[in-house]
Amino acid sequence: MARLEHLASLGLDLNGKSVLEVGAGIGLLTSFFEDRQCTVVSTDGNVRNVEENKRRHPKRNVRLLNLESKGAMDTLSGLGQFDIIFCYGVLYHLSKPGEALKHWPPSAVR
Repeated sequence: MARLEHLASLGLDLNGKSVLEVGAGIGLLTSFFEDRQCTVVSTDGNVRNVEENKRRHPKRNVRLLNLESKGAMDTLSGLGQFDIIFCYGVLYHLSKPGEALKHWPPSAVR
């Protein structure tokens, strides 16, 4: 709840935006964007998390995305463009976070 309260306190115009949620886990924070009529693509690098998110929320667009895999940037490019890329608490899980950020495709952001 604290994370969502902090996000809400920022006063960002989120209504109706397209969101790429990176590191969604089992989808506990996704409803924050859904409540604001956002179109969300949720991703996670752990196949079990992706499967559980899909099981709990079968109508969500949930994809496997491991930022440390060699094809990660190609996968990101293939997801389309987004108004918002939400990576709340993802970078500390990566062995080389700088590499993931350095190769982030600019085409993913509108």
